[in-house]
Amino acid sequence: MEYSEEPALYVFQIVLTALQSLRSQKVPIDADSDFLLTGIHGSSTGGYTINLLLPSGRQLANVPLASTNLIGTANQPTAIGPSPVYLRAGIGPALDIVDTSNAGNTLEIIFSGIRRYKTGN
Repeated sequence: MEYSEEPALYVFQIVLTALQSLRSQKVPIDADSDFLLTGIHGSSTGGYTINLLLPSGRQLANVPLASTNLIGTANQPTAIGPSPVYLRAGIGPALDIVDTSNAGNTLEIIFSGIRRYKTGN
């Protein structure tokens, strides 16, 4: 099998109300290519907790993390593990998110990595 790889960003945007709690929010990825997740970064207007749910159903962390401990800054991603997280085509991660700002909160979370797609046999 032959593959091509290219950089990719998948963006998850949501507006939370004060203390809103959301579970299993899907992050869509392209159905025509696998994705190797290497980093997470983003911005928000307030605090929140987050846990990344892998396609296997397992959580990335054993407890929800303060956003400042998982999400890198807008221009500097937090590296994910010693090797990329492999996500099969069309099967992205999900997020558990809880607002802790006690106010409206606009989030933009960016998943950075490598898009890998088949180019031949």
